[in-house]
Formats: sequence, C-alpha cells, structure tokens
Amino acid sequence: MGCRVFLFYTVCLSTVTLPNSGQLTQGLPHEVYVSLGTCQYNIPRCIVGEKSPPEAIEVPTSHIYSQREVELGVPNTLICQVSDFHSTPVDVTWTRNEQPVGERTVIQTQYYSNKDISFRIFSYLSITPQEGDIYSCSVGHVSLQEPLTRIWGESLLV
Repeated sequence: MGCRVFLFYTVCLSTVTLPNSGQLTQGLPHEVYVSLGTCQYNIPRCIVGEKSPPEAIEVPTSHIYSQREVELGVPNTLICQVSDFHSTPVDVTWTRNEQPVGERTVIQTQYYSNKDISFRIFSYLSITPQEGDIYSCSVGHVSLQEPLTRIWGESLLV
C-alpha cells in the first residue's frame, strides 16, 4: 500500500492546471472533472491507510537568465526559474545592487507540477540594465537553512 499515496498524488498533479483562482471553470474536458473527483476522493483515504506518512521534501534548484540579449539602457526581463522542489510554497525575492526591488517590477507564475510530484515556478523581473548593476534572485523554502541565491551581473553584459 506504500505507493498508493504517491500514485494518486501524481495523478492529481499531472491531470490539469487550474486557473489561478482555484475554481473549476466551464469548458474543461470531462476527463478533468472525473480525474479531479477521483483524486479528491482517494487522497484522504490513502493518507489514513498509510497512517499519515510524512510529506516528501525536495530541495529547489534555481537559475537566473535574461529573456533577450542584454544591452545597457535597453529594457529587458530577468527570469528566475525555480525547479524540482516539494512542497509548496517557495519565497522568491529580487535585489538590485543589494537593495530589494519593488514588487511592481516582479511577476510570478503559478506553481506548475512536474511528473515526479515536484514543482516549478518562474519569477520575472523587469529591468533596464545600467553599467555595474548586479541582480540577485533568492529562493526560500522549508528544505533550506538559508535562501538559495543566484547572481546575475556585469560580467554577463554584452
């Protein structure tokens, strides 16, 4: 019975990505509703059958890169890709020259599920790079003692 929770959980995660509101909307294929109903029915029963197994914890990995080739003074977007973590949530923060950036310049996606029950998320930072700018993306997660930080800076500018 040890694989059942994992198996049902994987089926639920990989069946459908719901709108950000978490509400089901009209127009989704019938199979989605059937699969979600099956998951909602089976997961609590599997957890009881397994005597509440501990939740799997996976450490995130992260990468930071620019959307386009970088030119000084030309608007661009930095992307912080956080992958292979379990469970949610993660906390993604940005700095420019060691100073926190305003939330108005950051967009973050929803959590996307991978086939192995881990998750991924993308954080986008709008920038206009200037000479000497150093940007960082830091990721906080329950599996980490301290945030995982990636640096993007002057050496990458063309």
